[in-house]
Amino acid sequence: MDSDQVRARIIEVGQRVKPALLERGLSAEEIQPGYKYVAGEAKQRPRPFWSEERGYKYIDDVDDHLRRLAKSFDFLDPRPGSAVFEIGPGSCFFLVLCRELRGCRVAGVDWIEDEAADQDDSLRMPFHDLQKYAFRLFREHFGLADVVRHQVVKAHQPIAFGGQYDAIVATRAMFNRGWQEGEYRYWLEDCYRHLRPEGHLMVHLNKLEPEHLAVFPFLRPVPVPGGVKKLSRIARETIGQALEGSTRRG
Repeated sequence: MDSDQVRARIIEVGQRVKPALLERGLSAEEIQPGYKYVAGEAKQRPRPFWSEERGYKYIDDVDDHLRRLAKSFDFLDPRPGSAVFEIGPGSCFFLVLCRELRGCRVAGVDWIEDEAADQDDSLRMPFHDLQKYAFRLFREHFGLADVVRHQVVKAHQPIAFGGQYDAIVATRAMFNRGWQEGEYRYWLEDCYRHLRPEGHLMVHLNKLEPEHLAVFPFLRPVPVPGGVKKLSRIARETIGQALEGSTRRG
């Protein structure tokens, strides 16, 4: 497939998922258009799924969502036939781009519907069960149900990588809330062990504190002309050097 065909396929799948979500339990009151604030101005969403609490930009704003992911894909620039692992693939649009445009072997971890995921209510958000159901439908339509394993990423717990990869990606990371240096070091060591020698980690981490950036400065996003904001692409070698240096200091 070329990029236009992949985009058309993703949009087609989004249209198939919509009625399934309605049947699952969204009421007529819940599917009224929401509002998005852009530069201080409220703009009405043209389609029914979006709301401040619910999100669903991967259905209602597919074009905008795909443009952002296409920039992330270009920034990563995976080699044809390489192996890509995504932490939190959600609707799996990024993995589809990697598989269809570069022939990559793809895998990932995320919440899986009906799994005994976690009893921590702080990890749950409004409409979370419905969101998990939507993501399951996307994985099934894209033929990725067997390559995304169930896992809630937590501090000091290894990720179920299940192999070595040329790229590990986490562009919507929320798992680092409240992390300190030790948690980041454990996670980075885990990623380092599962990256191939020439591999890269591409991340967008929220709420990075200055003291953590002082130890792991490569986590600070570097502005890329025309690229995606808040995104870092880090060589495995850079991670190894930083981990060795932080261990010596400790």
